[in-house]
Amino acid sequence: KELALHLIPAGILHDSLGKINILGNGMVIDIKALCREMDELEAQDVSYNNMRISKDANLVMPYHVLADRGNQSQKNGGIGTTGRGIGPAYMDKIARRGVMVGDLYNRDKLRKKVEKVSQSWEYYAQKINVDEIIEEIMPYAERIKPLVRDTVSEMHQFMRDGKKILLEGAQGLLLSIEHGTYPYVTSSDCSLNGLASGVGLSARMVDLPLGIVKFPFMTRVGAGAFPTELGGEQSEEYCAKGLEHHIFYEVKEYLGMDIDLKEVRKLQDEKRATELLDARKIVNDDVKFRAEEVYKL
Repeated sequence: KELALHLIPAGILHDSLGKINILGNGMVIDIKALCREMDELEAQDVSYNNMRISKDANLVMPYHVLADRGNQSQKNGGIGTTGRGIGPAYMDKIARRGVMVGDLYNRDKLRKKVEKVSQSWEYYAQKINVDEIIEEIMPYAERIKPLVRDTVSEMHQFMRDGKKILLEGAQGLLLSIEHGTYPYVTSSDCSLNGLASGVGLSARMVDLPLGIVKFPFMTRVGAGAFPTELGGEQSEEYCAKGLEHHIFYEVKEYLGMDIDLKEVRKLQDEKRATELLDARKIVNDDVKFRAEEVYKL
């Protein structure tokens, strides 16, 4: 069976074995979307008894989704977002007016935070009704309440106990706000450093970082540099068909580049992928793009 999850870690499939899954402090979480994923798990008889949600994670609020949809278009230099409210949620986090998961269980604090947001110019046109917003999200807040924890403290306890920990990030390095193809990036740092801090750890605590090379094709969402794209209707038709083409067609026509898997493996052995930041150097310096004369990463 296929199970597509955007918020809940893939390790949830091992929940029945007692494996703990954590939604970390670095995430922005739409609790309505989270509850839908929980419904999907229940529909497939997958338990989530050991899932934990950081009290310090910021929330994607309804007004974030509305604001993001207004900025979703790629026209006039727009980035082309997913429209899920992620960018505006991170914007409020950096502006120190974000609503955290733990705030859901203190009505006075929650109200003050939403009122502060409603008075900011970014959301003035929405005319946010504070009472309606709170009433809309509270049923979802009550549902996840038993799962909310101080996950940073728990992560450090796991480290002291010698537990095996697998960190699962999202997206790729070149979408990192710090190391990506700025401004065509996501709103968080999806490098090794950002991944570790997103659960309350240091990158130095990670003993086996794995850099993944996407092969035999590459994709990107939204606008931004993509020099090896087929372009136009050809791209649309190709993506619609999925991966039905011969592997050599995919490599030569879609990527427009040569990939030497032996060389990639050699680089992995030599550099041991000790830093995910090295992944960009590997792609830029060691895998030769045919488009490098036109565009330099």
